[in-house]
Amino acid sequence: MTGRENNSRIIIPIFLCFYNTFIWNDFLLQLPTYYFYNSSIIAYFQLKNPLYEI
Repeated sequence: MTGRENNSRIIIPIFLCFYNTFIWNDFLLQLPTYYFYNSSIIAYFQLKNPLYEI
């Protein structure tokens, strides 16, 4: 169990909370859509298999 794996379990859910809350914020609307799309896919694999690494 490395620190990176532990951090992934904590940071990803927090990121999704901010993503869901501020997705319609003008600043985030200017960011590339694929960035959030790929982050959601990464979070999905993290939830299905916590040891999954990109």
